[in-house]
Formats: sequence, structure tokens, C-alpha cells
Amino acid sequence: MFHNQAGFTLIEIMVTLAVAIITLSVAVPSYVNFTRANKLTTQVNSFVQALHLARNEAVRAGGATFCASNDQLDCTEGGDWLTGWIIFADYDANGTKDSGEEVIRIGEAFPPGFVITADETSATFGRQGFVVVTGGAKLPLTFSFCNGRTGDDMGRKISINKAGRPSMESYNDCK
Repeated sequence: MFHNQAGFTLIEIMVTLAVAIITLSVAVPSYVNFTRANKLTTQVNSFVQALHLARNEAVRAGGATFCASNDQLDCTEGGDWLTGWIIFADYDANGTKDSGEEVIRIGEAFPPGFVITADETSATFGRQGFVVVTGGAKLPLTFSFCNGRTGDDMGRKISINKAGRPSMESYNDCK
């Protein structure tokens, strides 16, 4: 008397493993690129949101400055945006945090691997929300964000026009 054995043959297991390996070899790189692009988009959107907040605060308080900050207390001259930033009420719109001018928002350092190139280390907005040009700054102010991979096309560029409005576009010159 023979009993039917339930199970898989060696050939069936090998075919199943081959299909799984092929599927994973296609899916994993796509997932890595998807998560990298998602992280970049999240960071850039947060940065744009902060620019909008600074402009709105300038209209409300009479002036605001959005600047790179290493210590999240004061603007850092020649500072690196990767180490963080602050927005403070800048009542006289001079781009300098004076006594009595409070910090409104603090931005933490960007995750490792990001690259930011910027024309300026600060953007000051006047009481009507316009960008106040100081120290030879040229408009539009631009910020370029890359995910740290050379030659990658996942960069974003933010430009701030004279009216203080940021716009965003793809940036394909990451180095």
C-alpha cells in the first residue's frame, strides 16, 4: 500500500527560489531609490515650509530672518545649512539677531549624505514679505539640495524671488 506524500520536489523549490531572487534583484534597487527620493522630498518640503513661515512672520512682526545656524541660537556667519537653521523675528530687518528678537522656529541638522549649496547663509524678509537684499546678495536666492550621490538626478532647487515667494524645480547637476 502506497501513501501519497505531500510536499515539493527539488525542482519546484529551485524554480521558486529563482523567481524570488529575480524579483528581489529588481525590487530592492527600486525601493532604495524610492526611499532616497522620499527623504530628499521630505527635507526640501520642510525647508520650503520654513521659508513660508519666515515670510508670514515678517508680515506679522515687521521682519524676519531665516538663516543657517550651527547652535540653533544665532545665525552663523558663513554657516552651513546642513548643520541646522533658525527663523527669528527681525523687527528692524537688518539680518542680525538683536536682543529682544525671539527665535520662532528651529530646524535640526539634515541627515548624513545630503548636500546643500546656497548663494547665501540667510534670507531676510521685510514687513511686506519682500526679500531684503543685504551684503551684495543677488536675487533670486537659490538653494540646491542633493542626496549626496554624484550624478544623481534626484536634486531639487529652491529659488526665492524679490517678492519672497519660493519656487521649486528638479535639479540634475548634483556633484
